Amino acid sequence: MVWGPSSLEGRMVYTPQTWSDLPSTATPISAARLQHIEDGIADLGDWVSYTPTTTGITLGNGTLAGEYTRIGDSVIFSVQFVLGNTSAVTGTISFTLPTTAVSPTWPGVGQFLDVTANYFTVLVNPTTTTGQLYAVDSSGGYAQAGIPSATIPFTWTTNDIIRLSGFYRSA
Repeated sequence: MVWGPSSLEGRMVYTPQTWSDLPSTATPISAARLQHIEDGIADLGDWVSYTPTTTGITLGNGTLAGEYTRIGDSVIFSVQFVLGNTSAVTGTISFTLPTTAVSPTWPGVGQFLDVTANYFTVLVNPTTTTGQLYAVDSSGGYAQAGIPSATIPFTWTTNDIIRLSGFYRSA
């Protein structure tokens, strides 16, 4: 087996190699190859920062940060957006995933935090490249998904927070 570089910002990802029995020298074991394997194992589960692309928000002077870890083809991620005084929520909010998902059925959870009041549950509509967020409206007999806006589910102000996390199988 060989550990080869991937597109995960310098991290190592397992790449299988076909090994040959003696007397072939096509796949000799060397100190360098063994060290490469050790380095790859050490990198498993490291968290990597990424900056998601968003829709439905104006970043302004707010902060947007994402991070993820990859173990095999499983990706676990989280995203947080903290509004600044020049930030805004303008409509349906979505965040890009750090890598493409194999299918649009990954589970995600989110919350909108009004720092002066409460947390609000967020429904996540997943695709293979994004998570689209909806506010849960429980004012009727059944909970429904509502499109966020400048006043839904509350009037957004400085230090309010949007959080999203989930996991999926990477394509």
